[in-house]
Amino acid sequence: MGSDSALIEVIILAVVAGFLILRLRSVLGKRHGEERPRYKDADRYVGTRPKADKNAPASDSAADNVTPLPGVPRPSIDAAPPFGPAAKLHALDPEFNADEFLGGAREAFAMILSAYASGDRDTLRSLAHDDVYEPMEAAITDRESRGETLDATVIAIQTAGIDDVEVEGSVARVTVRLKSEQTNVLRNADDQPIDGAPNQVETIVDLWTYERDMHSDDPNWLLIETQPGD
Repeated sequence: MGSDSALIEVIILAVVAGFLILRLRSVLGKRHGEERPRYKDADRYVGTRPKADKNAPASDSAADNVTPLPGVPRPSIDAAPPFGPAAKLHALDPEFNADEFLGGAREAFAMILSAYASGDRDTLRSLAHDDVYEPMEAAITDRESRGETLDATVIAIQTAGIDDVEVEGSVARVTVRLKSEQTNVLRNADDQPIDGAPNQVETIVDLWTYERDMHSDDPNWLLIETQPGD
């Protein structure tokens, strides 16, 4: 009698366990549209430290508190600096970030072209060295004296990359190769196009060189030279 009772209990437990397994598979094995999206910039959280537990025993190594994200390799503490032209800048300023610099170079490119077209001398003065500003300002004055206007639009910057880096002491000069799509229309005093057309899109490659003292507290880069690319 006792063995029959035990057998019945085992059968009941097996049935319950099977039911639970099926329930779990029905939930975990399907996407239900409420999953939490993955962080787009999750890589930046690799190596972040969790909040310390005051009651936990002290660890012999600070690295024991680092929790890498699943599937992402844990960076080496002694990681080598970047190679290529950016390595020269990293040597002057370990905080230098090539992606952030190129993002700023893109913005400056569009702002300077827009300021040149609209005759915004203040913006040009703040972003360009005298060697670049003075010829631009002279061209603006000459254009205004004839009553001409320039409509210039940067439709898209297709690519932007560091082409060359020169370092002299703490001063860095970075040449950026920019490939962009633009429309440029010069109009006379009667608002008639005399060069270019509104629907004429040009693909233009420029080489712009920016300069900055990497040991200075001023984070701004100045445009010191422009030339056409090939």
